[in-house]
Order: sequence, then structure tokens, then C-alpha cells
Amino acid sequence: MSLDALAVGVSLALGHRLDIWWASLSAALVSLAITVPAMFVGHKLGHKVGAKGGAFGGAILILLGIYELLQYYKVF
Repeated sequence: MSLDALAVGVSLALGHRLDIWWASLSAALVSLAITVPAMFVGHKLGHKVGAKGGAFGGAILILLGIYELLQYYKVF
């Protein structure tokens, strides 16, 4: 998990009088519940798609980067 998630957890614990251990545990459980199924799906798709999947994913990331750049410069 990232440092910003840690900062949010600490601020929730301090600002709302939550126990920091419960905030940390809930964040960890949610992350685990999302990550484990995604690993199984990714493993199965990786076997079916093969090396072409990496190129396709890279192309999508490049297109998303270009889209964000064009949005930043208010092209559309």
C-alpha cells in the first residue's frame, strides 16, 4: 500500500477517533479481497493471451497517457 493510504488511515484514526488498528486491518482486508481474485484472473488470462497481452496492455497504457496529456492541454 502507498504512503497516501497510510496518511488517510492515520487521519481517519485521529480525526474520527477510530482505532488505527481497525482502520489498518480493514484497508488490508479490502486490498486482499480485491488482489487475490485479480491474481487468479490475470493468471488465467496470461495463459490464454500469452505475449500479445503484454503488448496490448502496454498500448492501452500509452493511449491513456496520451489521452491524459491531451486533456491537460485542453485539446478536447
